[in-house]
Amino acid sequence: MRLASYSHPSRQEPSLGVLLNDEFVLDLPSASDGWMPNNLRDFLRLGSPAFAKAEALAADYQRRQSTDGQLTDGRVMALADIRLLPPISDPGKILCVALNFQSHIDECQAYGMDFIQRTPFPLLAPKMPNTLIGHEGDVVYPEGGEQLDYEVELAFIISRHCRNVKAADWRDYVAGFTLSTDLCLREIAFKPFGVFEGKNYDGFLPLGPYLVTPDEAPSPHEMVVTMHVNGEQRQKETMANAFFNVGEVLEYWSARMTLEAGDVFTLGTPAGVGIFHENPHTMLLKPGDVIESAVEGLGVLRNRIVSHDS
Repeated sequence: MRLASYSHPSRQEPSLGVLLNDEFVLDLPSASDGWMPNNLRDFLRLGSPAFAKAEALAADYQRRQSTDGQLTDGRVMALADIRLLPPISDPGKILCVALNFQSHIDECQAYGMDFIQRTPFPLLAPKMPNTLIGHEGDVVYPEGGEQLDYEVELAFIISRHCRNVKAADWRDYVAGFTLSTDLCLREIAFKPFGVFEGKNYDGFLPLGPYLVTPDEAPSPHEMVVTMHVNGEQRQKETMANAFFNVGEVLEYWSARMTLEAGDVFTLGTPAGVGIFHENPHTMLLKPGDVIESAVEGLGVLRNRIVSHDS
């Protein structure tokens, strides 16, 4: 099942829908006569009955479409007519695993950052909700910024309140998977204690295009993440090469903090970021660039870099 948070000109507030196919989305609050909430966090708090209801509603509409043709009851909208938002807009936590690929550590060290080493546990770098934007959202290049860089990362969203999760039980606590693009101003992040500031400008974590539940998603341990900038491939690596997988990240951090429905984890980036290229000025982002994070089965998350004065 693919869940989408979106806005539509006919609706005063953002809403939550389930994709019927690659062209249409079913609005869950209206299809359920108001039983379903209009945001993912509240949907997750309803637990398994919400997932079951959404699946049943989608199946019913798909049957009706195959029998009656295109439905026009106002509960089904064309994807072309809506604006996709981040799958969740109000997570309590956004926790980004750092240094999770040897290839990325290698490029850091080749740049002269000898202090960068593999850690014995999944290291985290938090982001704030203000960084979230959705598919096709514009990323505003910060005024005065010089080195805007990209990192493709697989993300997952916690389905329910949990503590002390065992790695093998991760499916019981993961609502689904999505894509993230971790953006950063390197000239700030490379300063002492500058990582948090450099990564937390508004719009610095595109997330989407939608949430794919584990039953429909590929195995997260076999997904291949890619990043394209203006159609050119910059990053590509299998998640099988990550030091810490979904279950291991959950087990480690849920032993230290309570996780809640809607919390977001991202799982680190492989080699290929712009700053470590032999000609970084040709690889770092600039206004007009289009960035695309992708995983087969999860879709493509596309965003454009725009000038702060546009």
